[in-house]
Formats: sequence, C-alpha cells, structure tokens
Amino acid sequence: MVVDMTLEAWNHTLEANLTSNWSLIRKFAPRMKQQGAGRILNVSSYFGGEKYLAVAYPNRADYSVSKAGQRALAEILSRHLGPEIQINAMAPGPVDGARLRGLGGAPGLFARRGRLILENKRLNRVHEALLASLEGTDGGEILQRLAANVVEGLAAWDGAPEALRRLAAQVGEGRPEAAATRYLLSRPLAEKLINRLVGGGALDAAQGGHFLEVFTPPPEGDFFDARDIERTAQKIEVGILDRLHLHRMPTDEQVALSTVFSLADEIVSGETFHPSGGLKFDRSVTEGEMLLRPGAEDLQQLAGRHVVLIGEALRDELVAIAHGLLEQSVGSLTLLTKSAETAEALRACIEAPGPGTVVGVQAVGEELEAGLDAVRGQTGRIDAVVSTPFARLPMNPLAAEAGESWDRVLSRDAFARLLDEQLTHHFRVARKCALMPRCQIVLVTPETSRASTREEFALALFIKNSLHAFTVTLGVEGERLPTEPAVNQVQLTRRAHAEEPSNDQEMAEEMERIVQAVMLCCVPAVSPSQSRYLARIFRGNAVTV
Repeated sequence: MVVDMTLEAWNHTLEANLTSNWSLIRKFAPRMKQQGAGRILNVSSYFGGEKYLAVAYPNRADYSVSKAGQRALAEILSRHLGPEIQINAMAPGPVDGARLRGLGGAPGLFARRGRLILENKRLNRVHEALLASLEGTDGGEILQRLAANVVEGLAAWDGAPEALRRLAAQVGEGRPEAAATRYLLSRPLAEKLINRLVGGGALDAAQGGHFLEVFTPPPEGDFFDARDIERTAQKIEVGILDRLHLHRMPTDEQVALSTVFSLADEIVSGETFHPSGGLKFDRSVTEGEMLLRPGAEDLQQLAGRHVVLIGEALRDELVAIAHGLLEQSVGSLTLLTKSAETAEALRACIEAPGPGTVVGVQAVGEELEAGLDAVRGQTGRIDAVVSTPFARLPMNPLAAEAGESWDRVLSRDAFARLLDEQLTHHFRVARKCALMPRCQIVLVTPETSRASTREEFALALFIKNSLHAFTVTLGVEGERLPTEPAVNQVQLTRRAHAEEPSNDQEMAEEMERIVQAVMLCCVPAVSPSQSRYLARIFRGNAVTV
C-alpha cells in the first residue's frame, strides 16, 4: 500500500519504467529522425489506464503510475516525434506465461498477490484495533502485550480493550497449525505497523523503537499457510478470468504477435493497443469537469478545520486558495513552502481574518514530512492538505527536427527531476497524510494557459495522466485503511490547448474555479463505514477546472 511503500522502492520503479524509457527514446530518436523513419512501442499495462481514464492497482501505486506514464508518453510525443517517427503503447493485461505461473520454484504473480493481500488484511486489522485501543491512553501496557505477539495471551488478557479482544477472536479462527493463527504479526508486518503509527502520530519514535526492540517474532518459516495463499491466489485468477470477455488470458506468444502487428501498422501514432483478452474495467475513474461550485452547506463543514497548503511555484493560486479557505473560518491555515523567500512573500499576502483562525507560513526546504509533523504537533491534527508543486514545468523542447542539434532537448536528468518534482512530491505528501485520521488530500497538477508552449502543455498532460493513476489507486486503498483518508486531484490543465483561458477575464474565471474545486475536495468525504457506495464516489477523482 502507498502508506507502507518506501521512497527508495517508489524511485526504483519510476527509474526502471519511466526514466529509462525517456532515456532510450532520446538516444534513438535523433537517428530515426535523420533516417526519415522509425517506430517506437512503449510496453505499458492494463493498469496504465486509457486516455482520460485511470485504473486502480491497489498495493502497486508505483507500478500503475509508471505504466500510465509510459502510455501518456506515447500520446504526447507522437506530435513531437512525427512525422518521421511513429510511437505507440502496448498495454496487455495479465499474460498466461512464466511470470504469471512462476518459474524455477519462484511464486507466480497470483501467488505473490495472494500473499500480499493476506499481509495487508492482517496489517490493517491490527492497525485499526490498535488505533481504537490507544485512544486516550499512554499505550504502555497495550504495546507491551502486543509486542509479546501471542494471540492466545491477548485473548486471555482480562483488561484487554474491546477492539483487541475482537482482533484476537478473528485471528484465532484460522488454521491451528498456521503461524498467522497463533501470532499477530511477522517481523516485517510489525515494522510496517510501527512505521504507520509513528508516521501518523499515534506513537512517537521512542515508543516505536522500544516496541520493535522487545517484539517477539514468530518461529522462522512461512507466516501464512500455503493453502490460504493458494486459495487467495485462485480467487484472484477467477476474478481476472471473469473480467475477460474471452474468458482466457493471452499467452506470451500471442502478445508477441500483437507487438509485431502493432509495429507493422504504418498509419497509427499516439495510440494504445490492449491485447488483454477483452479485459473489462473492474474499478476505473474518468477525469471530469467541475460543473457546480460547492454549496453553502458543504462549505460550512470547513469551519474549525486545520488545513495545510503546500507549494512554491503556484504563488497566485496559493494566495487565492488561502483567502477562500479563510473566508470559511477554518481553525488554522498553514502554508509550507520550499524557500524562505516564497514564505516571506506569501506571509505578506495572507493574514488571519480574526482571532479565531491561526495562520502560519513555514519554509521546509526538502523536509516535507518533517514539516507536516511540525504542523500536526502545533495544531493537534491535520484535517486537509492541499499539495501543489514546488517547481514549474521545464521549458525544454521534447524533440528536434532532422539534422538539428538535440542539445536543448529535455535530458535524462531533467526528465528524472520532472518526475521527482511533479509526481514523487505528491507521493511523499499523500503517503504521510493518509496515516492521519480522516484527512482530505488534494493533489494539484501543474498550471497551463493559452500562453504555455506546446512542450509545457504536453508535459502537463503527461503529469496529470500519470498522477491520476496514483490518485485512483490511493483512493481505493484509503477505503481499506483504518484512518479512512480521501484523496482527489484538481487539474489545472485541460484536454486541449485551445480550451485554455486566453484573456484576463477567462484567467479570473479559472482562478475562481480552482479555489472552488480545492475547497470542494477539502470538504470531509463520506467514510466507508458510513456508506461504501458514497465513499467510492468521493475518492480518486480528477477534477478539471
């Protein structure tokens, strides 16, 4: 899950699937342009989505973002690399081959996913029970009992909080011989649990460190019974086959043949092929327009809430959003910037409307997580966070004409920096805030206008499509987390360049829509415990202004 993913793992996937993709294209495109012909096929995935549509891939947000990026690259580069070069994307679903079934004793994809699902179910159950039990206590005895890690001992504890009693009863119903029935957590799950509790502020670092020091791990060996893993894997496979119109997965050979056919087509560029056996979308979200502004009843729910705005590049937008929120009598408003210069400029533009609202501006440099921890320490909680980029989009061209120099074309390092500033930035904010109870997370994409260059607009489309894969995936994961966060995306780039505002009046109208969209996404979303149906509707959306 996003909240358990390390920054290193996230960066590794984006480096392997996206940065390397751009680097390879940049190396070969000049020669293709020079020779007057070339074909590029990006290998994306079903989980990379389609134009204007994102597909959730719980537990692998990094993968879905990277694959959505590979698809979006094909779409945006087709105009820049043409007419000499065709570039398309291939997006297969599950492929019935060695990777799926396993090879040389290694587990296949379904088995790995089955184990991961069991691990996350256990982790979420323990996390939920512990949050309920720690509330209003110092947690000393509870953590001591939990560190012993014996289900039977927890069930026999007369003073156990009700949430832990229910947890012990649920866990104890499994196979008697399985370690997962006799013990609450494996060592890796215990470490993830503590990272969640410390990251979300339920425990301090010293408490978390002590817990891991005294934690009693289960005996060595598989934590979950192999039969339970296999049963879960079979459920995954049956679910996949049920969503295939052809009721069979393509083989490696069939996907290879589709690749040949795709490369042989001489008149297609910027498109995505789906050799998936007719895979149906189980859970998908399309981007949509903000048609109506939030009503007075919605906005009243912002009163007294503690809101954080993060950003550097979009100063005018941050000021407008801040004024809009202050008009709703939020309890506190804190702005986190990268530089002291921007902090000082924003501080001069934003003042508290009265004694009932606390306004603060802090420069945090690269220390986003520490900055959020400091705000939570000052205000007691964070109810909503609005994440905007620290940096603007690069101005470099994305290709050069045949025979021209590629020295100014966006370099590999500049592309990697773009991913860090426009995608990883939001990952870090959302990963942290999703651990804070009922936090509303609003991710804002780069701003463009009619004055934006063709290259800026193309990169903005690339970012908003890639980010939506993250937003929709965390939206689904948020329904399963005990903290019940809600994440949505506000897009400042429209589908077509001609639709962008072109004069002062239209710019002012767009600014008003931006403020309204952000405030709408800050309104508390329905929780899954209240209505699973409504909870799904109000999570993972991409709202275009």
